[in-house]
Amino acid sequence: MSTTTTTWRGFSRETVIINGCSTFVVSPHREAAEGRPWILRTMFFDAWPQVDVGLLELGWHLVFCPLFQELGSPRELDQLDAVYDWAVGCHGLGARPVVEGFSRGGLYALNWAIRHPLRPAALYLDAPVCDYRTWPYGGEGGGHSEECWQALLRGHDLTEEAALSGDHTPLARLAPVLRQRLPMAIVAGAKDRTVPWEGNGARLVEMLSAHEVPHQVWLKPECDHHPHSLEDGAPVVEYLVKAFHGQFEQSQEEGCTHA
Repeated sequence: MSTTTTTWRGFSRETVIINGCSTFVVSPHREAAEGRPWILRTMFFDAWPQVDVGLLELGWHLVFCPLFQELGSPRELDQLDAVYDWAVGCHGLGARPVVEGFSRGGLYALNWAIRHPLRPAALYLDAPVCDYRTWPYGGEGGGHSEECWQALLRGHDLTEEAALSGDHTPLARLAPVLRQRLPMAIVAGAKDRTVPWEGNGARLVEMLSAHEVPHQVWLKPECDHHPHSLEDGAPVVEYLVKAFHGQFEQSQEEGCTHA
């Protein structure tokens, strides 16, 4: 398997071709942390990477594979499976990554966790799309992208009527993740006009609370869809490290922080 090595923000970045897709593997400066933890980032490499950098500095790895813009389609989940198999089986990383979903990346992260609820150690979701009827369709005051909507329908092999029924959204299929009580760190803007909080993150949090799933929310009261993340990503880093090491009881419910 051919590889090339460059740098990213001062860290060594290896590019590996997996199933024809260029996959980035960013390594920490120091020896890998115990358990060889890693972040599987599903979209928007290098966008607001405060948490990624913070975890790299603690000895984590970062893995990113550009996908096909089908918003979490089965074909894309197959590619994530291949990346996971390589990262664990060939690169020796830990069996339970933190899966990261920024914006539309929330669909990828949630769908992959639904497919493999035992694989992630936690999810880190930032202004996540949880219901594609808000974005890209444009319902409930969300943003509309006809190109992305049509890509979603093609990638998931759905008619518009079937998609709008809601039966195929991650929130409608979240039962395996809820049963596993998979910890989640959620950052979002309360005034998001592209991916409305009320139709996405708020509904997800309601389900997590009802099923006593460990979670922490950082809700930015005056923030739109951008900027993502927190200015100081340390609180999210701390939460994810604890989640990776299994420091949350299954019955624990974290609160909501207004950042």
